[in-house]
Amino acid sequence: MRKPVAEGRVLSAAEGRVDVDGVFDVVVIGGGSAGLAAAAAVAESGPYRTLVLEREEYLGGVLPQCVHDGFGLYLYGESLTGPEFAHRWVERVRGDGVPTALAATVLSVEGPGSDGLLRVDALGASLGGRATLAARSVVCATGCRERTRGALQIPGGRPAGVLTAGSAQYMVNVANQLPGDKAVVLGSGDIGLIMARRMTLEGAEVRLVLGQEATGLVRNHIRCIQDFDIPIRYGWGLASVHGYGQLQGVTVAPLRADGSFDLARREYVRCNVLLVACGLVPEREVLGSLALAPDAPGLFLCGNANVPHDLVDQVTQEGLRTGAAAAAHAAALSGKPAPALPDDLARMAGLSVREPKGRMGDMAGDVPSGHQRIVCTVCPTGCVMEASGRGGVAGNTCPRGEEFARRELACPTRMFTGTVAVAGGRRSLVPVRTERPVPRDRLFDVARACRRLNVKAPVRMGEVLKSDIARTGVALVATGECERAAHGGR
Repeated sequence: MRKPVAEGRVLSAAEGRVDVDGVFDVVVIGGGSAGLAAAAAVAESGPYRTLVLEREEYLGGVLPQCVHDGFGLYLYGESLTGPEFAHRWVERVRGDGVPTALAATVLSVEGPGSDGLLRVDALGASLGGRATLAARSVVCATGCRERTRGALQIPGGRPAGVLTAGSAQYMVNVANQLPGDKAVVLGSGDIGLIMARRMTLEGAEVRLVLGQEATGLVRNHIRCIQDFDIPIRYGWGLASVHGYGQLQGVTVAPLRADGSFDLARREYVRCNVLLVACGLVPEREVLGSLALAPDAPGLFLCGNANVPHDLVDQVTQEGLRTGAAAAAHAAALSGKPAPALPDDLARMAGLSVREPKGRMGDMAGDVPSGHQRIVCTVCPTGCVMEASGRGGVAGNTCPRGEEFARRELACPTRMFTGTVAVAGGRRSLVPVRTERPVPRDRLFDVARACRRLNVKAPVRMGEVLKSDIARTGVALVATGECERAAHGGR
């Protein structure tokens, strides 16, 4: 199955051919949020020749498969889904006229040579085959990869049904395949919690989430675990997997202080899919020996290729700053004018994007009698508030927190995000969300209605697909696009 571009159009090999002759001011490796932001910063800050190299057939990195909301809260002041956030930057880079070489594999980066230029060895139809690109600056925005079961050295066989949380996310949100109906999630970080909720809404039973410690944001614990009564155990790990052709179950056990398992208290959990969500590793292999010397003149790292971040806003902000620095280096070598970011990008780059403080550890401590502890899920800050029966709210850092607390006491609501099947399109699913939050106890009704719904291509972003989904009185809108298939689809 071919993967979709962020805006729903798949490129053929002949499309997007780029001119590789001459010298580029900046070559950006990676077309995710960091790479797109870096490319926009370079293109809009001066007369610099820029190129984006992307190994997939689409731009946006991992964002097109992240159908949940929570992106852009700092940079845009609104809660966007992954496809919506990606679409804004894809369209911006496209409007800047930056050439993008899709399905391009970078083999190595070498230099700088005596001429001060770096050489990027890349391969792809959009490059006319194999090409060596000369660049004054190279921005490595290659993101990161997930740690696999093999990297964790978990004992047991090698049955089908053990996959990373990101792979499961792609299967569910893009490929329209549920990897199993009885799941265990290893890892209590944000992607593990998010996929526990997504699997649950798609009809699977998440039997257990395991985590050595509470690493995810409180807002994700509330919206993904607590809202759905999903069992979670901190201080427990996976001792073994069982099964040959297909995963049959896992053995779990508590961890001692020295990291070993207390097997006397082990338990067996029957499941047919295990999602591994145990951390991210920056991908820098394309840099070769330069990966050990990231301060090489003209070489810049940004986003998750530099260090894994909690928020896409942080990744994008780092891409903007790195793009400006790469442009400045190229300008110094070429004698071109110094870069000057446009006002809106300069504002984004200068925003104070704080590290989220809402962790599960913030929930410790007793609550006074007559009070209720509420964690705000409006933004990543995750303010831990206390609300009294008389309507008083304390602990919020903005008016939105107080409003959320009062709504949570009266009638809790949540934004639904998911996917809907598409007939006759280049892709089988299109991401969706409700136009506004729906009552929390209606989320399963909305999810079931979405699974029954089938829309016809083409689908446009923001298009209302159902004016009243599951009789909630709330419209269902598309957060991505899907073009009509060339031959009518399957």
